[in-house]
Amino acid sequence: MKVSDKLKQAEDSKQPYFSFEYFPPKTEQGLANLYDRIERMARLGPVFVAVTWGAGGATAQRTLELCSACQGVFGVETVMHLTCTNMDIAQVDAALEGAKAAGIQNILALRGDPPRDAEYWTACEGGFSHAVDLVRYIREKYGSYFCVGVAGYPEGHIESTDADQDFEYFVAKVEAGADFVVSQLAYDANVFIQWEKKVRARGITVPVVAGVLPVQSYQSFRRLVFLTKVAVPEALRERLEEAKANDQAVKDLGVEHAVAMVRQLQAAGVRGVHLTTLNLENSVQRVLEALGMGEAAMKSTGRALAGQAVTGQAMTSTAERRVWDDFPNGRWGDARSPAFGSADAYGAMLKFDAQGAARVWGRPCTLDDISSLFARYVTGEIASLPWSDEPLRAETERIGAELARVNRLGFWTLASQPALDGVASADATHGWGPRGGY
Repeated sequence: MKVSDKLKQAEDSKQPYFSFEYFPPKTEQGLANLYDRIERMARLGPVFVAVTWGAGGATAQRTLELCSACQGVFGVETVMHLTCTNMDIAQVDAALEGAKAAGIQNILALRGDPPRDAEYWTACEGGFSHAVDLVRYIREKYGSYFCVGVAGYPEGHIESTDADQDFEYFVAKVEAGADFVVSQLAYDANVFIQWEKKVRARGITVPVVAGVLPVQSYQSFRRLVFLTKVAVPEALRERLEEAKANDQAVKDLGVEHAVAMVRQLQAAGVRGVHLTTLNLENSVQRVLEALGMGEAAMKSTGRALAGQAVTGQAMTSTAERRVWDDFPNGRWGDARSPAFGSADAYGAMLKFDAQGAARVWGRPCTLDDISSLFARYVTGEIASLPWSDEPLRAETERIGAELARVNRLGFWTLASQPALDGVASADATHGWGPRGGY
């Protein structure tokens, strides 16, 4: 069934609805555990699930495999992301034919980020330059077989310098034949509400689903905000800053804020939300439970174990399977976790065009020029490097002068930390972990 039809049914019911997003895990055991997770989460009743597509088709086979399982095994209508980054027409056709063979009729057409070995996005020879080109091609080649979705950017695309022009690009994507829209995540409900009003005022009537990502960890949140420039309410930023040393407190705040945001969206008449899971289960289920959405969430048996990591023993209960990999998550987590490597989920591209990079880093031509860039970075003169896309934290100031001296000598440093012992975990600058430790 086409997602556009399911979304129409959901809208006609006048009831709130939701969908989930997953990415292909990096390991075989991670994929097996994600299947177990999706089977449980499917019982919550999502209108659809979406699976991301790696830049240049890097995850093509695994994306298709995961989509096929969601559609055919778990019985959930599935949307396959498809990007035109580094993809020629033959590769796009292969992906679309694979989707057809698997019974998948729903595609989210995206431009996408560059592959990991490329610094900047460039069009592939014999391929497409923009998402609108991909939408037009799917319509021309496959007619109405596929239900095509596109992305919407309430705060504008990260690479855009003209908000009005960016909105016109969005309108063009819809007019090219899009059936539904999934918005980029936001942390301020008012941002989405005002943008959606602008969309409707333009005469766009296709369903628009609001993107929501509960904060999972302080570090992933900090990096996401730096890379996407998404607006963050000051109250949320301050509370996360206060709680950053306590992983569970950060997750609790993430759930609390997501619940409040969805309620604000619902009060404004926005019924549908698209929940980015990062392949984790617990926070999303807690959000739905608090909102009274999702049958299984209402009857959750895992409340007592919420937030407790279970490792080193067989996982026998639903609650244990739900939370075992909550801490830590991301690239430093357990390779068995579906979330392993999630820090890469937003892409590895430089968040500048060539002109922007030149403004920030100049045009280094010698090793001494690069040494100077490293030294300027560790002293805070510039906010990022190609190898580190956010500013250093305050703890590095303790060794900043020495790091600058070492870098100017040609020894480029990464991941440097001051040598400290016995500092309280609650210390504002050097603390880490739950309070009460050292």
